Amino acid sequence: MNNGKFMIERKEIMENKILYILLLALVVLSCSPEMKHPDLKINKSDNWLDSTQTYAYIDSAWWGAFGDEKLDSLIAGTFLHNHSLQAAAARIEAAEAQKTIAGSSLFPSLDIGVSGSRSKRNLVGFPSAFNRVGGSSSGVLEYNTNSFGVSANVGWELDLWGKVRNARSAAAANFEASQADYEGFKLSLAAQAIKAWFAAIDAAKQLDLSQANLESYQFSQDRIFARYEKGLRPSLDYRFSKSSVAAAESQMYQRMQQSDQSKRQVELLLGRYPAAKINLSKKLPIKIDDLPEGIPANLLQRRPDIIAAERRLAAAQCNISAAKAALFPSIRLTSSGGTSTDDLAEILNMDFSVWSIAANVLQPVFQGGRLRANVKLNEALQKQAFAAYADVVLRAYAEVESILSADEYLKKQEEAIKISRDEAVAAKELSEDRYYKGLADIITLLDARRQANNAESQLLTIRRILLENRVDFYVALGGATDKKNEKL
Repeated sequence: MNNGKFMIERKEIMENKILYILLLALVVLSCSPEMKHPDLKINKSDNWLDSTQTYAYIDSAWWGAFGDEKLDSLIAGTFLHNHSLQAAAARIEAAEAQKTIAGSSLFPSLDIGVSGSRSKRNLVGFPSAFNRVGGSSSGVLEYNTNSFGVSANVGWELDLWGKVRNARSAAAANFEASQADYEGFKLSLAAQAIKAWFAAIDAAKQLDLSQANLESYQFSQDRIFARYEKGLRPSLDYRFSKSSVAAAESQMYQRMQQSDQSKRQVELLLGRYPAAKINLSKKLPIKIDDLPEGIPANLLQRRPDIIAAERRLAAAQCNISAAKAALFPSIRLTSSGGTSTDDLAEILNMDFSVWSIAANVLQPVFQGGRLRANVKLNEALQKQAFAAYADVVLRAYAEVESILSADEYLKKQEEAIKISRDEAVAAKELSEDRYYKGLADIITLLDARRQANNAESQLLTIRRILLENRVDFYVALGGATDKKNEKL
């Protein structure tokens, strides 16, 4: 009696151990596909605020901060017609299909089949007066049979170790990474379109400046030629003026080419034929808001490239669990049921039903080290994904820091160029007055005009660069901020 009780208790202990081992395996071999950004222990500068501090809200249509009313239609047209964005959207569809394929093995498979056959047999040694083959005198008895059937076959692999679940989680994480890639591409595309728009406006203004400069040189040439004919100016002055007109004309044609190219770039982004016929805004935005004094440290976790890198890291971790689960036995259940009859009219008659149930367990024993090498492979890929994530995060911090410092330097540079432009214009006007009074030579006049023209051109360029840097700032922060968390 005691021996029987001992055997029962021992059996219960063994069952509990087996259950514990199964649960432990499920914990060890399962992965968490939830979003989780690893702490890289980065010492950040004072530009970054913690989660308790307030920061400015960035609207989803962040390009509205530039005050150009045409930017809304530019971005909308780019998102609607850009072919590269359409290709990115197709990649999301492909990733979603991969996710469905990876998770399909969690569910039983069901196949329904209908079969029919007719066969003929010859019964040698059983002569008959009827059914003789080929009119032979020996006689061979013919036997014809029909077979019809309908069946339903069900198969299911028990995912005890989480191999399929982890593969599905990896595919889901990769799908989310492709979604983040798409959002990142949209953000980058919007930035490209805005920069191309500003570059086209800048090129158009540079063309206007070169045309005005050419007209000024031509006017001066006419005046110099008139004074030359009267003997008031030497031929050297006239030749210098003609050279300056030709140089200004050459620069104008160069500006025309640059303007056409910049317009075509905008049209390409809009998915239009590049005819250089787009209507631009009349001028670049002049006044834009200052950058915020502090940026929330967790804001970079909203950047699509960081989200994509984190999702790929999560997928790599799930792939490790799936590779480890492949080392354990696989259990598959199969069953089939249907009917089998020699009369087609009775194919749905359940009196002729047939069925079968089977189960099999397959434990990998020797595969030349393939399974364990697959585990090592996925562990190496996980290390690679972590390093890629860390690199993306560091680059994101570097981008923001560079943009913040560049904004300060560019503003100081703009102020210096403004002073240079004002003084160069004043010097040009003074040199023109002195030249026509005979108090200055032609070299002084032409040099003053050249400096004034260069200063005007540099001022246009630095303003465009300032705008591009502000575009980079919005992109570096991942576009809009979450309005629920803003207090400023």
